[in-house]
Amino acid sequence: MRTGIKVFIVHIFLLALLLPWLPACKTYNPIPIEDVPFLKRSQTQTVGGVTVTAAVLSHKESEQIFGRPLAEKGIQPV
Repeated sequence: MRTGIKVFIVHIFLLALLLPWLPACKTYNPIPIEDVPFLKRSQTQTVGGVTVTAAVLSHKESEQIFGRPLAEKGIQPV
């Protein structure tokens, strides 16, 4: 096999290996957390000097914050 063809095949092989990773390079641009109203529904509890505040996000809110439809994957963010 000629050197030019070998180089071409190697380039195609490397491209095939790297293409699946391309979506992982997408930037994450969430909306500001203050713009999503879930904090109004949050509940706070203190036990032993530790305070925790949590709120369950709706399907729409979780998609706004995380940029993905997490509910479709069975994920409920809190």
